[in-house]
Amino acid sequence: MSLQTNTVTRDNIFYYSSSGFYVQIEDGAHQHQHPCAESSWLHFLLTYVQPDGPLLTKKGEASKRQPPPHKDQAWHFYTAQLHHYGLKAVKDKAAAKKRLLAAFGDFNTLAVPSEVGKIRDELRQLYKRGNAKPQKKEKEEEKKPEASQKKKEALPTSKKRKAEESLPDAPETKKKSKGKSKVCLTSRLG
Repeated sequence: MSLQTNTVTRDNIFYYSSSGFYVQIEDGAHQHQHPCAESSWLHFLLTYVQPDGPLLTKKGEASKRQPPPHKDQAWHFYTAQLHHYGLKAVKDKAAAKKRLLAAFGDFNTLAVPSEVGKIRDELRQLYKRGNAKPQKKEKEEEKKPEASQKKKEALPTSKKRKAEESLPDAPETKKKSKGKSKVCLTSRLG
C-alpha cells in the first residue's frame, strides 16, 4: 500500500491532502499549514485574559503546582484563520486578532462562509479523483500475483505432494499438559 501524496490547491492558499483541508502560509523559507480552528477555541484564544497572580491555596499561599503559562499562537495561525473564515488576510498578529474578534459579533459565534465550504468540497473531490487512479492500478497489480500463484498451485507437483493431498482431513485432538492446552493435528494412516 502506498501513501497518497497528491496535494490539490486553489490559489496557493487553500490546500487539500491526506491530512485534510488547510491553509498554507509562507514565511520566508518556512511553510505553515493550519486547519480551520473551531470557533469556540478561537474565541477563547482571542479573549484570553492572563490571571493577575499565582494560583492560591485555601490558606492564601501560592500553590506549588501552577498551571502552565498561556502560549499565544503565531501570526500565521491567525492569518490562516482569516482565510478560513472568509475575511481579508493581514500578516500583523494584532490586526488579525482584531479582525477575527470583530467578526464574532455579539453572539460569540463565527461560521465558515459558503464560498470557503465550496472550495473545500471542490478540493476534496479533486483530491479523491487524483488519488483514485493509482489505487485502482495497485489493486490490479495485487490481483496479478494472486492469479499466477493459483496457476502454480494447479500445476502437478511431486508424488509425495499428491499423496499428502489425498489423505482425509485429520481430526483435531487435545493433549493435556501442565499449563496452556495445545491443539495438535494427528492423522490416521491405514
